[in-house]
Amino acid sequence: MRRMRHLWQNDSGSVLVFVAVTIFALAAMAILAVDISKLLVTRAQLQNAADAGALAGAELFVTDEFSQPVSRETVEQRAREVAEMNRAFNDARGGDYPTSNVSMVIAVAETDETSAMFGAVSCTTRSVVSQYFTPITALMGGHADTPGTGNVMALAVARAGEVCKVQCLKPWSIPDRWDDTGRPGWPAWSGNKHWDSEKFTDQNGNGRYDVGEPFQDGVDGSKGGGPMDGLYTSEFYHSLLTGYIASKDLGELMRFKVANPHDASEPGQFYPIDLCQDPADRTCSGAANYSWNIANCNPNLYGPGDWVNTENGNMIGPTGQGLEELIAQDPGAEWDADCQCITGSAFGAGKSPRIGYIPLHDPRIPLNSGKMAIQIVKIIAVFFEQVQGRDVMARFIRVQAPGEQCAPGQGGGNYVFNLSLIR
Repeated sequence: MRRMRHLWQNDSGSVLVFVAVTIFALAAMAILAVDISKLLVTRAQLQNAADAGALAGAELFVTDEFSQPVSRETVEQRAREVAEMNRAFNDARGGDYPTSNVSMVIAVAETDETSAMFGAVSCTTRSVVSQYFTPITALMGGHADTPGTGNVMALAVARAGEVCKVQCLKPWSIPDRWDDTGRPGWPAWSGNKHWDSEKFTDQNGNGRYDVGEPFQDGVDGSKGGGPMDGLYTSEFYHSLLTGYIASKDLGELMRFKVANPHDASEPGQFYPIDLCQDPADRTCSGAANYSWNIANCNPNLYGPGDWVNTENGNMIGPTGQGLEELIAQDPGAEWDADCQCITGSAFGAGKSPRIGYIPLHDPRIPLNSGKMAIQIVKIIAVFFEQVQGRDVMARFIRVQAPGEQCAPGQGGGNYVFNLSLIR
């Protein structure tokens, strides 16, 4: 009994046991740290590959010609090809190197049947990673193919599309292109239960049509009214079929503000418009505000369906002043017809302040003398050339820019687009 008590109280060798346990715990923690680090690094590598693949695939939705929309198979193939250019840990491939090109890629493109000019691409990448302790697949969303290994996965979803509402609008608006041959019976204009410049009752006395005010549907929008026969008898217009679109008009030089009174569409109408810096402000007309909008970026979003007021008068002086300030911000930029792009800019590709956005209005609503409201049907991107005489000259361009993407079925001519990762 005394011997057992002595052995129980004897602490010789306890340090050795403690050291052994500590070494084992530290080794386990080190191995676990290696496992987790490898998983995190692989996850980051796969995420980069998935992001690149999704963006590359989505970009095809807006880079193909309007007349030849891209196919879903082409988009998916492009996404896989770009994702597979990236490298990540993959123990299933074997070999002497710890990383290899990503090979397990799933790409799925989603398109809208009413418009091939936008869509989303999801790209999933996967890699097999060996583990010292456990596969830890439950944490990473995968499953173990073999003992001691686990799947690491990453997902990215990119969306590409035309942009219909933008900032930095310039204070001019010309009518979108229409067909002068006429097309009697075009149903999109008359009898459509929407106000299309027909006679209306101005209930609040503001001189413009407001939603909810009574109007006489079915009246032809041309000058002089027209019979209530339910037919549209003026020129045929469609935003994409007759209007300006990038695939046909890229690089064309266009006059967006006339100076000669003989070129005015109506007396006093030289195509300037009022753009308020404050959307609630209805008193933003005047030469100073007009010139400021030429040289600077209006912060408000404008797009199809919005209404703006015409600015009467030739505004030759304010136009020249604003354009001089605008061009002076990037004097070396110029249009290169060979590459159909802007070169020499101090701000980089697509970033020149001489790039602006101009609203086109519905050509079926005739301009009259005096101030009037016009409805925006499309936003185009342009590059402002040097002033020619006293006219404002600019070229149609195509740029990537922030803004609100077009709704399904709504097209803006493919002048402005953006790409974004949405997941």
